[in-house]
Amino acid sequence: MLAFIAGAIPLITKGVQKFFEGKKEKRDQEFELKKIEVEYTAKASMAGKVADAEALKSEMEAKKMEWEYEKERIKSIAEIQKIKTGIKWIDASINLVRALFGYGAVVIFLVSAWNLWTTGNPLLTQPQFSETFFVILFYFFAERSAKKAFGN
Repeated sequence: MLAFIAGAIPLITKGVQKFFEGKKEKRDQEFELKKIEVEYTAKASMAGKVADAEALKSEMEAKKMEWEYEKERIKSIAEIQKIKTGIKWIDASINLVRALFGYGAVVIFLVSAWNLWTTGNPLLTQPQFSETFFVILFYFFAERSAKKAFGN
């Protein structure tokens, strides 16, 4: 049972992280789209008075292409930098849970194995030792799968 909980922890933490990333990204995109819309509206009203519609259309197409390029550039930078949620305490708590759980389980497993090897007396019973092993195994494989699935 603990092994399945261990496998769920990385999925839950990544899900929370992606949820906050998605909200932040959505707000940023909405702001940029509104800014561009206002800019285009202002330029359209001025261009309608001063220039002909064809020049405005080509300028808007160029701006649209520029916006698409900028959007792709931001996506590339985000993938390179592996942007977190942007909320420091959430990122820190997610990393703390990963470190404490994952490495704590490994330490318990290794200390128990070393004690059994050196003294012949186990710290953990065989079922506990086996369960600890599978908790570690499920946790690290689930975390790796979550990182691949969510791109982080």
